[in-house]
Amino acid sequence: MSRQLLGGLALCAALAAPLTIKAFSARPPAPKPIDVSAAEAGKALFLHEFTANDPLCPNGDGLGPVFNAKSCVACHRQGGVGGSGPQDANVHAFIARIITCGNDGIVRANTQKSGLIHNAATRPDFRETEEILKATSPNLDIHVTERKTPALFGAKLIDEITDREILANERAQQLRRGMAVEGSDRVPLGRAVRLVGNRIGRFGWKGQTASLSDFVQAACANELGLGNPNQAQAQSFAKAGYTAPGFDLSLEQCDQMTAFIQSLPRPEELAPPDVSSADVERGRALFSKVGCAECHQPDVGRVTGIYSDLLLHDMGQTLSAGGSYNDPPIPDPDEFVSAPAKQSEWRTPPLWGVADAAPYMHDGRAATLEEAIRAHTGQGDPARTAFTQLALEEQKQLVLFLKSLRAPQPR
Repeated sequence: MSRQLLGGLALCAALAAPLTIKAFSARPPAPKPIDVSAAEAGKALFLHEFTANDPLCPNGDGLGPVFNAKSCVACHRQGGVGGSGPQDANVHAFIARIITCGNDGIVRANTQKSGLIHNAATRPDFRETEEILKATSPNLDIHVTERKTPALFGAKLIDEITDREILANERAQQLRRGMAVEGSDRVPLGRAVRLVGNRIGRFGWKGQTASLSDFVQAACANELGLGNPNQAQAQSFAKAGYTAPGFDLSLEQCDQMTAFIQSLPRPEELAPPDVSSADVERGRALFSKVGCAECHQPDVGRVTGIYSDLLLHDMGQTLSAGGSYNDPPIPDPDEFVSAPAKQSEWRTPPLWGVADAAPYMHDGRAATLEEAIRAHTGQGDPARTAFTQLALEEQKQLVLFLKSLRAPQPR
């Protein structure tokens, strides 16, 4: 028996016990019922077009001062209320870095700040532009990229996936990598995002948000400029020092919007018209065969049909982009927090509902599902290569399977 195989078996034995403890030692909590009256109030807020000094924000300044949209549904609308956003709903994220070259000749980029260049403002003097950002950030390298609006269908189920189940995915991939006798570097190895407060990230393109409630509060504050007790509204870098009179939204209003999103149905699997179920099932098998399911795994815990592992994966420099709502919080010295996601790292996006979510990738660069597959690099490259080596009929079948992953259908 080779030393490499023995090493893989030893690693397997070393990791198997903790995996078993994490994955099976406790039952996940029972799903919480949805507050119907809160969800109805939240739907009204989700659909409402906010204005400056909006009557729904009696203690604050309402919309803005900078914002990307006037309502939640303005961006979350593809495939129905709560869906993803088209290309024109993309937001612009920036990362500002100091670029240095050490005595060892290695060029390093140290992030100083990140945020959004908002698309609109309530007053001309609040209006943000890349030119103003560069002027207010001298000697910093500014990198701006686009970010696509994610769909919210099935978000309650993702919210209820336990930290234990996400960590089990991380450990399982470590096991597969350790057991690979040859070509271990071609086995995807993701990592869970460990956040301040000993929580695990599950939402956001970088997995930077732990709960649906946090996601809602951050989006309201940063996309609409609606500050709330847990998230200050976005400040314009074009006019520093502005202070809102108070919070725009109460926690009750944020909880109502969260309840509405929790009430959104999960996506469905439905074969496209004039497509045989046999072709879809063959495509499902090919999806697994070429390695797509290594990261886009069908189930996480008891949530079936999600097609994600909710882990960060390094997707290579061609898919590199940084920036988020805020700079990361400073953890407690005794707390273990993951290193921030690299620009090339992305949380595996759930594929349920993907047929109704074009264009694709984090910035919408891919107009079709086939283009999205071919855009995969880094840890996604082995699956991309295997897909390109399929016969054309097989490639078509795999894409037909993806086209069966639909947004919830009207009833």
